Amino acid sequence: MVRLDNTDPEPVYRFAGIVGFGEVYGPYRYAGRDGFRRKPFWVWLAEEYEALEVLELLWPWLSSRRRSRALDFAPIEAILLEASKAAAAD
Repeated sequence: MVRLDNTDPEPVYRFAGIVGFGEVYGPYRYAGRDGFRRKPFWVWLAEEYEALEVLELLWPWLSSRRRSRALDFAPIEAILLEASKAAAAD
């Protein structure tokens, strides 16, 4: 699963439109037990094949920390599978 959370819905919907897949959910309200009020937030979510697709698209721009997290999700071969298919087709 790959997700993007934000308290501003505009960048969440914009990201969803750019990548062309995944779903936007929200607004959600955080129900913290500390008594503080928080802004509502929206979530873009991609799972399974779509998650691999977005990781492939973003891979060149991910920080080393985010790449490490992505590799916890799937092996690098799965993330970059579509890139190798596209290169072979050219």
